[in-house]
Amino acid sequence: MPLKRAHVVGGIGGAVSVLTIGVVLSVMSFDGADESTAESTTSTTSTSSTTTTTTDPRIPGVLQGYEEGWRVIQQARATVTLDSPELALWLTGPQLSDIGEAVDLLRQRGWNVQGTIDTSPQVVSIESTSAIVDDCIVDATSYFDSTTGAPVALDPTTTYGVRATLTYALDRWQIAAIDENVAACPTAPAPESTTSAPSTTP
Repeated sequence: MPLKRAHVVGGIGGAVSVLTIGVVLSVMSFDGADESTAESTTSTTSTSSTTTTTTDPRIPGVLQGYEEGWRVIQQARATVTLDSPELALWLTGPQLSDIGEAVDLLRQRGWNVQGTIDTSPQVVSIESTSAIVDDCIVDATSYFDSTTGAPVALDPTTTYGVRATLTYALDRWQIAAIDENVAACPTAPAPESTTSAPSTTP
């Protein structure tokens, strides 16, 4: 799985629970990566378009929960902290655990994640307390040294598909899991090379 995609999809440590996501394992793979310089940017999430096929009145709430979930994920990876009470408002279950693991590993490495993630979510289904959202992510994030601000590894913009599971609680929709879903990006480019330098697990 490509490094950035794994960092967000699949649950930090494991199989693909997504976008936080394999997170732990992918961060490790950056050892020995290119250290070319580039201007530092902050992490942001934007919505390029939203596609739905129904007028279900719950759709706006589902999409809000999805976008807010991505916002707090990006915020946590950029600041390398888990102090924000918003994390537990917009993330739950495996996804909340995953971002905790990802931030812990970034902190150990002395890194943070900066850049932009563009989303174009499509609500696939909605039940009474659960919803499925497919998305084709355009990921323009990279890893930076938290102390110096220098880039650790600069990645080209990557496109990958995800499927998010949301649950309804606390009067809002929360992201419970993000998993890889190639079908969400039918024209996505071929996966990145997996011949990077060997990882060294802390």
